[in-house]
Amino acid sequence: MMTSDDAPEYGPIIWRAAQQRFEVNQGGCTAVVLGDDGENGCGALVQALIECIDAACASCDPKAPDACGCTTAAQAGPCKSFVAPASCATPFIHGGSPLVNGCITLPRGDYFSVARTLCGGAP
Repeated sequence: MMTSDDAPEYGPIIWRAAQQRFEVNQGGCTAVVLGDDGENGCGALVQALIECIDAACASCDPKAPDACGCTTAAQAGPCKSFVAPASCATPFIHGGSPLVNGCITLPRGDYFSVARTLCGGAP
C-alpha cells in the first residue's frame, strides 16, 4: 500500500523520504475514479503538478509546506506549466464528481479514503 517517492509507480500512500512524511496519492486516486490512468491522463497530470510543487517546496517545513507560501509561489513560477494541464480535474471537483473531489480536497492525512478508492473496499 505504501511506496517510496522513487518507485516507478505509486501505491495509495507515498513516502517522501527527503521531507520525512507520508502523503496520499491524489493523482492515482483521480486516475482510478475517472478511469483515465494513461500516461497523459488527468491523474498523471495532477500528479505531475504535485511532484513539481513538492520539488519546488523541498526546503519548506515538511509538516507545513504552505507555511512559507511556497505552493502559491511554485504554481506561479517553476510549476506554472503544470497548472493548466492539471486543471482537467477541476470540473469534477466543483459540482462534478464527489469521488474526484474526495481525491483532491481530502485532508493530506486521510490515507484510508484514498486506499479504499485505489484498492477497493467499503467506503
